[in-house]
Amino acid sequence: MKARPAHIVNSILSISLALAVALWIAGCGDDGDNQPDDGTVDHEAVDTIDTVEIAETPEAVDMNEAADPDLQEQDQVEVAETIEDGDAEGDGAEGSHLLGTEMVHFKNGDVVQDVLLSSLDHTEFDGNEAVRVQLIVDEGVLASPYAYFFNFIGSDGYNVLVDRLEGDHAGIPLYPETSGGFLYQDPLGVDGHVAGWDAALAFPRYMNVKQMDGGTIEAVPFPASYVLVICLSESIRVGIDLSAMTTVPFTDPTHPELGVQQVVPLDDVMTSAALASAATYAYKFTGSDGFENTDDNLVPYENLTHAYTNPDSRDIMFEDGWDTGDCCWRVNETLVIRALVP
Repeated sequence: MKARPAHIVNSILSISLALAVALWIAGCGDDGDNQPDDGTVDHEAVDTIDTVEIAETPEAVDMNEAADPDLQEQDQVEVAETIEDGDAEGDGAEGSHLLGTEMVHFKNGDVVQDVLLSSLDHTEFDGNEAVRVQLIVDEGVLASPYAYFFNFIGSDGYNVLVDRLEGDHAGIPLYPETSGGFLYQDPLGVDGHVAGWDAALAFPRYMNVKQMDGGTIEAVPFPASYVLVICLSESIRVGIDLSAMTTVPFTDPTHPELGVQQVVPLDDVMTSAALASAATYAYKFTGSDGFENTDDNLVPYENLTHAYTNPDSRDIMFEDGWDTGDCCWRVNETLVIRALVP
């Protein structure tokens, strides 16, 4: 056998001596978790170290091979595949990825439609691959999506509207708000697929519904004579039953042919919604077809005090001379009234 160079032999002896000393020290007076149960050292294993041959010295490594771009590219591909595999399992270090098999049911009355998330455009939510809730709702092809709330039912049977809100429609999203909702895989792999929401919507945590893979998004029509009042500045989101409010007789000057109607003053609606600073806001009305007055054409509170709504039609009407907007304050079948800072 060809004799090893002296510097290699010295290196081997130094390594063997250091390992032997380290093992001896580890067996003296240390009862840590990593020690054998009986506190002894495997001397046969220590002796074996002296007989192990070093296959290659540092000088024998082919540095050109280590720098081979093809090998480096292969290493990068393997690392990337490892990360993707980890994310698919819900490790969550780099966010989660949709698996491509997720199915959500869209329910409208007695009609239930299966929606495969992989068939919809993907986006990102909070670092996770996601699908917008509105895209799922659009698969239902509702004739008037603005006339619905949208309820969430997990695959475990948990029903937000029934189990959490006890039938209070005000707590579930409207159609425009579903654009700020997302379904994504729980990065920790615990809660299945979760509903997440844009922070600007200020939805409570109960809307982060879990187990939505195989769950249901349900279209819930606005109840009759029901108007939703929203004031984010005061954290108010409340449904008002117009049929339970006191009405006054009124003849709409724009449509006198309709005769005397029993209507509800809109400032009474704001009082019922418990707005603390109703007079400081301006107002936006949204009809069942999605039509609404624009943000640069909001209704001042003073004008609102001369406006009414019919509980049956929910049409907005004004006293003569108080419909002073450039256009379109008289929204028909008004379902949502928003109090906004002008």
